[in-house]
Amino acid sequence: MATNVIINTFKDSSVLDACIYNATQKLLLVMFKSGSVWAYEGVSQQEFRLLLKSKSAGKYFNQAIRNNHPATMIYKPGENNGQEEEKQEEAATVAS
Repeated sequence: MATNVIINTFKDSSVLDACIYNATQKLLLVMFKSGSVWAYEGVSQQEFRLLLKSKSAGKYFNQAIRNNHPATMIYKPGENNGQEEEKQEEAATVAS
């Protein structure tokens, strides 16, 4: 099964840094200028196209996507994001 994946960077946005869109899954991954990464489910190809064509990608994103689709935080700078648990598991394995 072929997957339609598009990667885009936002050069003129003060909020959005980059995104990856999977058309098959209707999944939009967004990296913000802050470094955080969020996944938005159920984003149509039309919504994605409008995001890329909009005069202000951040404004369009806030109005059409942010609060209208289920979202999951994938990464937030400054948090261990599961790395601390992995280190503890590795240490426990080595100790046994």
